[in-house]
Amino acid sequence: MTRSSRRPPWALPASPGPTRHKVAPLAGASKTSHVDDAIASLDIELTADEIAQLEAPYTPRYDFQGISDDAELTRIMARLPGFAHAGN
Repeated sequence: MTRSSRRPPWALPASPGPTRHKVAPLAGASKTSHVDDAIASLDIELTADEIAQLEAPYTPRYDFQGISDDAELTRIMARLPGFAHAGN
């Protein structure tokens, strides 16, 4: 099997059974210290204020891909706060 024909771990199906594990790549991790730092970050707890500061610049993106029924799309958009349809 060549290296290019192998799937990366995050593309493999989840483990069977009740305890499924999700795997994601650590982009840019080229040293074991990078992985150690990422694992250590799991113990960080943010306050509500810190979370609000981090989320403040975030702009939600809505994905309507796969919705072809105009009536359904209109119902969904009506439930989104501050969402204005381009046709309105």
